[in-house]
Amino acid sequence: MDSDANVDTRHAADFVLTGISRLVTVAPERSGSGPLGVIPHGAIAALDGRIVWVGSEADLAQAVAIESLPDGSQHNAGGRAVLPGFVDSHTHFVFAGERAEEFQLRHAGVSYEELARQGRGILSTVRATRSASEEALRALGRSRLESFAIHGTTTVEGKTGYGLSPESEARCLAVMRSLAAAHRPDVPGRAHAAAGVPRAPQRPHGLCRSRLRTDAAGVCRRCAILRCVLRAHRVHRG
Repeated sequence: MDSDANVDTRHAADFVLTGISRLVTVAPERSGSGPLGVIPHGAIAALDGRIVWVGSEADLAQAVAIESLPDGSQHNAGGRAVLPGFVDSHTHFVFAGERAEEFQLRHAGVSYEELARQGRGILSTVRATRSASEEALRALGRSRLESFAIHGTTTVEGKTGYGLSPESEARCLAVMRSLAAAHRPDVPGRAHAAAGVPRAPQRPHGLCRSRLRTDAAGVCRRCAILRCVLRAHRVHRG
């Protein structure tokens, strides 16, 4: 008698999601139909945070050992569609102030350089960010992360850039790190330390060198520098 016939080859899982009207895999070469790899009435099984199986819910019991699932690990999507989370590869979510009025001004034809000369633009956000307390910045960042998650974004690459000094940039990175440790979506942090230049600027290359040296918290791994920094430097120097 072949002993292999008695071996259960089904996937082990600690998370199962059923009741999916359309499961969008974005992997049509592996599963589903159409350019997005859509599985009608689909199901998902995962183990230790990694997906181990996707397919039709009708095939779930044959592919996954659902009778061995831990209590409370099977969930129902209630007929909703399920798709991969969005990844925002460049976002600033730790800052203070708001510039909604500038949106109307830009549509009215006011240039970004003119807004900067008026003290608007990035510089107005820099002033608000520098004057805000760390707790206020944390509360603003937390609210924005919650909005990201509600709207389907599961990873954001958070950028600084509204401090424009080593001390302020480090403070924003520290806030970002504390939020990343406690919240979803996932938040890799990056210093974007030369997004603009203040009216009495620290030289852009000096700011970047000091930013790289002062990464004592180990949050930042790279220093992203906008190519427009020299143009911004010229605008503010007159």
